[in-house]
Amino acid sequence: MNESYCTVSQFSGSGSEKYYKNCGPTAVTNVILTLLGENRTRDLTPKDIFKAVSGIGTKKLIYWNMDRRFLGGTNDILTPVLVSDSLKKYGLAGYSVLPALPAFRKSIDRALDRGSIILLNVRFHPKYGFHDVILYGRESGGYRTADGWTSTPQILYTSDLKYATFTEIRKK
Repeated sequence: MNESYCTVSQFSGSGSEKYYKNCGPTAVTNVILTLLGENRTRDLTPKDIFKAVSGIGTKKLIYWNMDRRFLGGTNDILTPVLVSDSLKKYGLAGYSVLPALPAFRKSIDRALDRGSIILLNVRFHPKYGFHDVILYGRESGGYRTADGWTSTPQILYTSDLKYATFTEIRKK
């Protein structure tokens, strides 16, 4: 699997194309890029995918592009709808998107062992606060993570999953 590590700063934009609290659409963009892999056409850029994903989220009131103290960002409960609709847009019908569940280590491990990709919504995390990340696999006592802040894999430790939900993207 050719893992994608796009960051929120790649898509923050400016002027009328400014994006706020965009970790949800960035995470979904990483999922799509990973699943498309070598099949992605050269003219389809990560920014094109991000714009389409954030557009789907905005239209369905899942992603709110605003920077207010308690408003803005992606709705955790509706994240599976955003992922599912975005996968459909890019012809990735060979994947099931499961409902958001509490992020228990055993559940995440089983999903990763099946070869699934995990979109994780962390809350009150010591490093990320309220943030959406992608888990690609297990590594070094934690999970290999596209954190949306850096363009390289990071390790998210299982001890930091106290207040989190996850959406599993599973091959049918």
